[in-house]
Amino acid sequence: MLYKTLLDPDVVAMRKRFATEFGMPVLELMNPQPGERILDVGCGFGSICEKLTERGCTAVGIDISSTMVKAATQLGVDARMMNAENLTFNEEFDGVYSNSALHWMRHLNRVAEGVKRALKPGGRFVGELGGKGSISNIIAAIREVMDKHGIEMESVQSWYFPSISEFSAILEKAGFTIQSMEQLDRPTVLPGDVRDWIKMFGRHYLDSWDPSERDKFLDAVKVIAEKTMVNEKGEWIADYRRMRFVAIKPA
Repeated sequence: MLYKTLLDPDVVAMRKRFATEFGMPVLELMNPQPGERILDVGCGFGSICEKLTERGCTAVGIDISSTMVKAATQLGVDARMMNAENLTFNEEFDGVYSNSALHWMRHLNRVAEGVKRALKPGGRFVGELGGKGSISNIIAAIREVMDKHGIEMESVQSWYFPSISEFSAILEKAGFTIQSMEQLDRPTVLPGDVRDWIKMFGRHYLDSWDPSERDKFLDAVKVIAEKTMVNEKGEWIADYRRMRFVAIKPA
């Protein structure tokens, strides 16, 4: 099998580890209080919603993936299938949390407007997303292989990594007051090599290839990427750049 399904135990375990390990600093920044109602935008398997519930909050998660929503629901999470670009909530939440989801959304202006509607006056929008320059080594290797085969990369690109100025403008136009925003370099050791990473997070690239050619594509990317991604210990390092922010809806 070329790549595992979202519900494969290894995939679930890896995504949950990423959600809790890298999502907890954002949760601490939000500082959720008992009795608060919190929305998790891009909740995945519901790991953060579970943490919010443990802290006495009422947590609601939304995700565009029916598979993830179903899995989260089976864990007892109030998870709903919803496109974050078309949120239907109106002044229901004390806080909105999001981690590693916003850079998958092409129309962040719609997301910001929907989050503002969903928040009560004085509510906070706290999150983290990929910032400008994130995973540049991976993207460069993929682009080189696709260019050689005449495949237009932009036609299958699913990520948008904004700069601080770009994302600040989006939030401010939606009516938020930015309390804090910073970009952080976060080199991350991958559990496998770049091929495993693409199978997990870059399936939109794989889908642009004939199934019979996908292994060749992955192998070609690996050859290029290992020049910039493998350290002296033989570890594969993804050059993540993260943007972390707190934005407030005026009271």
